[in-house]
Amino acid sequence: MFLTVIDQILNAVFFIDILVNFRTTFYNKRGEEVFDPKTIAIQYLLSGRFLIDFLACVPFDIMIKTEGDGLKAFGVLKLVRISRLSQILQKVDLRDDKKAVL
Repeated sequence: MFLTVIDQILNAVFFIDILVNFRTTFYNKRGEEVFDPKTIAIQYLLSGRFLIDFLACVPFDIMIKTEGDGLKAFGVLKLVRISRLSQILQKVDLRDDKKAVL
């Protein structure tokens, strides 16, 4: 039960991270910062990160009740979650001791 709650909280955090990435500026090839929301969204969608982020935050275990071999492949995406969590924690303004707990 406790791990399920933690998993759902992580799903929510990663979903929020996806929303933030749709609004995060980037630098184009000429070194100019891009502020246009449509261009930012297209860049994020085409970067390949969106697909990984999306698959990592979808709760497949809840959507499909039976445990099969096909679902085990999605378990690897939990590793992606952990690496993404460290990136999110760097963005969040928390004290170092609180980040260590998370």
